[in-house]
Amino acid sequence: MEITELETDVLWAESGRWRAIEADLTLRFARHREGCSVDAEFVVRGEGYLRPVGWVASAVGLLAVRSDLRRAGRILESRASA
Repeated sequence: MEITELETDVLWAESGRWRAIEADLTLRFARHREGCSVDAEFVVRGEGYLRPVGWVASAVGLLAVRSDLRRAGRILESRASA
């Protein structure tokens, strides 16, 4: 993955490619209470016969991204309260 867009405290976007598969991840940050909320977009695209793989990978990948973000949030929250 390669960073394609970065606005400190606002946006992080990255894209990657492996053979006939491309993926884009975009994280948008917004102030929320004493921290921030994160909106995640994750899309995987496959070319040709791999197109259905992209659809499935997008759905499964977004679940993984959201899980990672929740875990990161818990870690950061525990550091802030320590």
